[in-house]
Order: sequence, then structure tokens, then C-alpha cells
Amino acid sequence: MEVLTGVKKMIIFVSIVAFAALFYIGVRLYQFDNSPFAKEYGYSFFQTVSNSKIHAFKILYDQLAHTNNDAKVLFNVQIDEATNRNFADAVVVHPAGIFVVLIQSKKGWISGTEKSYEWVEQLHGGKVNAFPNPIHLTERMAFTISDLLPTIEKKQIESVIFFSNDCSFQRIELSSDTVEVLKYNEINRWVNSLAGQVIPNDQISSIYISLKKYSQK
Repeated sequence: MEVLTGVKKMIIFVSIVAFAALFYIGVRLYQFDNSPFAKEYGYSFFQTVSNSKIHAFKILYDQLAHTNNDAKVLFNVQIDEATNRNFADAVVVHPAGIFVVLIQSKKGWISGTEKSYEWVEQLHGGKVNAFPNPIHLTERMAFTISDLLPTIEKKQIESVIFFSNDCSFQRIELSSDTVEVLKYNEINRWVNSLAGQVIPNDQISSIYISLKKYSQK
């Protein structure tokens, strides 16, 4: 009888824990589904927690939302030209400037310079993967955006590359002050470091509207 009572107590305990866990998950899902990020961009909770790039999107969105300015962000921006297809994972329109953002999911040691044609990811076991210089990709998009927005000069558009936390920077050489190469875990610090005013607040919304049609859902 005592053994049976012990089993019943264990069943009750497990049931309470399971109920509490389900309740917690339900609350989190409800909160996420009703968040501005989910409503504006349509990403689900499971997409956000399972996809590192989308998770980075949310960190960037939330941090910008907490700043005391009129900054706006667009994700998956694609602008087709006659011979080129220019893409950015995000474009941040901020009083401090326009920032073209690429998000790179890598796991090895990363090497590259601002001028080199390709960058290199070296993995365990000696395997080496070459990939296009992400700065060149953002610079091309920056020129395209500058052409689309006659009131914006190229110098007001900067490049930011965020690499996943799983990789390590072996050798990154930058030669200009309009380019930054960082990790996901530096997104908050980067947003908080933005200062100055090169774009008037009354232009931010008009720039956002002009670029919004190029944002791919």
C-alpha cells in the first residue's frame, strides 16, 4: 500500500510539472504571437528559436525598438537591377545613417580582408570553404540604395556584417570606418553605440516607405 501511495505521489508530481511546463510554453507562444515582431514580419515562435538568422532578426528588432529614436528596420531586402540582384538580410534606417546588414551563419575560423575577392572559413579537419566577400555584397547594395534615394549620399550608408557566435575571427582586416564585422552577441552593443544625426527624423519614415516594397516576406 505504501509503494502504491508513493507511485501516486510521483504521478501527481510529474503531472503538475508537465502542466506547469505546458502552461509556460502556452504563455510564451501567446506573448510571441502578439509581439510587434511577429505581427509585422509573420515569423512563428518555432521559426525564431530554431533558425539562427531569424533569431538574430528578432534581437536586432527588439533592441532598435528599445532605443529612444525613430529607427526602423527592414528584413530580406532584395533590389533587382538590369544585371545584378542585390540582397541584404536587413536594412536599418536610423538617425545615425542607413546600415546594410548581412548575417553569416558560420562555424569555423574566419579570415578575410575588406578588399579580397573571397573570404575563407576553415573547419575542423582541415576543410576550407571559400565564400564571397560579404563587404562587397553590402557595398553593392549601398550603392544601389544611394541611387534609389537621391537625398542620401553614399557616405551616409554603412555596412555591418554579423557572424554567428559559433565561429571565430582568425584574421579580419578592415580599411574603412564605414564597415563593421561583429558577432550575433554584439548586436545589442552595436545598436546602443549608434549616435549622431545624419538623417533627419522626418526623412526616416519616407526612406522606410521607399525601401519597404523591396522587403521580401
